[in-house]
Amino acid sequence: MRNLLREDIDSLITTALDLKQRKDGCERFRGKKLASLFYENSTRTRESFEQAAANLGMQVVGFSGTEGTSVKKGE
Repeated sequence: MRNLLREDIDSLITTALDLKQRKDGCERFRGKKLASLFYENSTRTRESFEQAAANLGMQVVGFSGTEGTSVKKGE
């Protein structure tokens, strides 16, 4: 958040409010995929992001933590 400009934050909030008010707001996300890559273990944050994406009709792929991934090898 610290790296975002005030205009970026305002735009994000305006878009979220617009989607909330539109009956077809979620349709543009239905069938899309969200890559959820959490390098630090944060179950609540990850789950809330994934639930929000699911509520929009998105499919979520990703991981939490780097164990068992090629990230540790620098890939």
